[in-house]
Amino acid sequence: LEHMRKGGVRLPALDYHNAVLCALEGERESSLRWLDLALDAGFADAMAFRRELVWQHIVDTEALATRTQRMQSRLASERLRIEAAERAP
Repeated sequence: LEHMRKGGVRLPALDYHNAVLCALEGERESSLRWLDLALDAGFADAMAFRRELVWQHIVDTEALATRTQRMQSRLASERLRIEAAERAP
């Protein structure tokens, strides 16, 4: 996976998974670094921060709100892109 990453392959779901694992292990800074990588690579899951309750315990409210806003913004732009796409006949 690391070779793929170095070769330019983006793996946002795996980055997010690593963020959750680090959070579960109590590694706050590592978890946020992985989470930011996931968000930068396009990870978007509207329920992620509700489903993975570890975020409520490891990340302060402001940091979580910032990342939630980034994800919601990405989801909104994806919805607009899908709605603007030409409909198949």
